[in-house]
Amino acid sequence: MAYAAKKTEKGYKSFLGDLKSGDIAPFVLLYGREQFLVDWAVKALRDKYVNKATEVMDYQTLDPDTDADSLIAAVQTLPMMSERRVVVARDLPVLSSSKARGFTSDDIDRLTDLISKSGSQTNDPSPSLFGSALQDEDSSGSLFGSTGGTLCILSSEEVDGRGKLVKALKKYGSVYELDSLSPDELQAFAAKRFHAAGLKIGRQEMNFLLRETGYGNRDSEYRLFNFDNDIKKIIACTDGQYVTQEAIAETVIGDSDTFIFDLLDGISGNDKSRAFEILGSRLAKDQYEAMSVTGAICSQIEIMYQARELSTRGHMSSSQIASYTGQNEYRVRKALSYASRYSLDKLRSMLENIYDVNKNIVSGLMEPRLALEMFIAAI
Repeated sequence: MAYAAKKTEKGYKSFLGDLKSGDIAPFVLLYGREQFLVDWAVKALRDKYVNKATEVMDYQTLDPDTDADSLIAAVQTLPMMSERRVVVARDLPVLSSSKARGFTSDDIDRLTDLISKSGSQTNDPSPSLFGSALQDEDSSGSLFGSTGGTLCILSSEEVDGRGKLVKALKKYGSVYELDSLSPDELQAFAAKRFHAAGLKIGRQEMNFLLRETGYGNRDSEYRLFNFDNDIKKIIACTDGQYVTQEAIAETVIGDSDTFIFDLLDGISGNDKSRAFEILGSRLAKDQYEAMSVTGAICSQIEIMYQARELSTRGHMSSSQIASYTGQNEYRVRKALSYASRYSLDKLRSMLENIYDVNKNIVSGLMEPRLALEMFIAAI
């Protein structure tokens, strides 16, 4: 069927619907902060159109430094035995800048002309990211006047909507912005993975998981890649059939943060010998890890100071602080529990001291372990 030009960007749900109906243009642009979804969408299109027996010939990925000639040649190569040949060009600089290396204005004109001449596309089902069952449909279609043809997928985290190439893709192609999932979608994402692992998770535990990850918080760098990895860790450490809040709390915060929390337990609990023991154990295998330890301590004390100030002067709750700062709420609550043992002036002094430790280690003025031990002793 003839593809109707899309006038506005669409998201994951629209992609899934178009995939089911076959309303996918020969040129597809996938962009947005959730590169996990971009990877999934690429795989869904590959699995839909490419015959596994001829995948080596009918599925091609191009490097970010691919030039226009190579991209055009790949697009104009027809499939061998697959319904469609799929070409994937990831992170092409020309999508985010009109002055990208390797693409002249003439190259962009050739590409936009190719996009504008792209023809019709096919119908067929594909499984949902969240496990929806879809019914099979008949498929037929054409591209550039031939049955089958090539599907070109371009992807980038960010795009320049003012660029000629992106404008052509929006006018003649299928464009999808794959941004953060909604809370309901995130819950479905997690539920599917726990179910596949033979585990059950209650509503309270699910809400706890979503809250503790901080997914979707402003300025947060936590993405679906992180969420998926955390779920895998929760599955690995869960005994029995049910996911518990304890398993979630132990895994979501991560190994590095666990070490820092243990160290802070010793420091703020006035158990310096325990703190020295934890630090010594950490640095015994590799003294150069002192830099990463110093960085982690800096980060945690910064959170402690910020959380204490917002809690004291701003009268904000831990959830409000997490939302405002983009931090994981579990980390915020832990930070507040430690920060409450110190005044703001003391926390500021600790922060200045750990900055000095970092400077002394980097400049070589002090041996790393000694610098950190002196920091602990001075608190």
